[in-house]
Amino acid sequence: MKRVFIVLLSLIMCFSLLCGCGPSEQEDGEYEGYVELLGDPMFKGGINIDATGFGNDVDGRVYADYMGTATDDTYWNYSQHNCNLSTRNGEEYKEGDWFVYTDSMDRDAVSKVLKVNPTAGSVALNCDASKDYTEPRTSGTDPWVHMLLGQGFYNETFVADMDELILDISWTLTKMENKTGDAYNPSLHAAQFQLFFVVESANPAEANGLWFGMPFFDNRETELTEPNGLFDRGTMMYISSMGNAAYMDELATVGNKVSIKHDLLPEIKTALENAQALGYMQYSTFEDLYLVNMNIGWEIPGIFDVGVDIHNFNLKAKYKEAADEG
Repeated sequence: MKRVFIVLLSLIMCFSLLCGCGPSEQEDGEYEGYVELLGDPMFKGGINIDATGFGNDVDGRVYADYMGTATDDTYWNYSQHNCNLSTRNGEEYKEGDWFVYTDSMDRDAVSKVLKVNPTAGSVALNCDASKDYTEPRTSGTDPWVHMLLGQGFYNETFVADMDELILDISWTLTKMENKTGDAYNPSLHAAQFQLFFVVESANPAEANGLWFGMPFFDNRETELTEPNGLFDRGTMMYISSMGNAAYMDELATVGNKVSIKHDLLPEIKTALENAQALGYMQYSTFEDLYLVNMNIGWEIPGIFDVGVDIHNFNLKAKYKEAADEG
């Protein structure tokens, strides 16, 4: 089911756990009393590799296990929807502390490179889409390249039970080159790096949830964005984008590290209010909402060669004391 949510989210984007914590720029004791919601934020348990959906990877590698050294349970999925080249069919090798997975045995032909450092809790998502596309997209219904990491939430994630829900992440764009050429059309072609959550309602009368998104980078942006939202009739879910002005001081550029620590709870509440103001999720209250799954990474409907290093990625919940729950 979580794969279905990720696929549905991917189709609409251009129209707009457990314990353990990874190393970050956290002060000692900063998150004392908080719970890490991401399963395996250090990526020690390896990563499941999903199929492309093009039928080109049936017999390939389905699990990145770090050459047999993965030590924990696996929580992460790697999605590569609509790719002509599959990471299931490529190489596995090691560079220092990094385990590297490619989508071709021919290194000159490689498009996607997934690199994981389970010692540091870091991951790199690099994609030369120019080596995967055969021609630029000509219609909004044409498929596009995806490179996403995601997982479902398995512990209690009702947001009203929390005092804070802190996203703590740092990342650096390492490459951003537009290879679309004269065919470039910003209404059809883009490179987007983003984080999305699926938020659902426990009210049995509510059939639909919402997408809650954090845009990090879009090649078409010339300034930081404000919150916005729309309703997608294909998925029957409201799409809410926070707008990156809430948690970034300036647009991301290649080589400049971005560090974000932001409480998501107020924006999730606002997302519900905005949806209800437009007539959606009328049977839900904030107390009904809970996190279902998430994904982070690239959607590349244009022919772009891109890269990002995610240095750390944590999602910290501070739960209300029992006495405060009434």
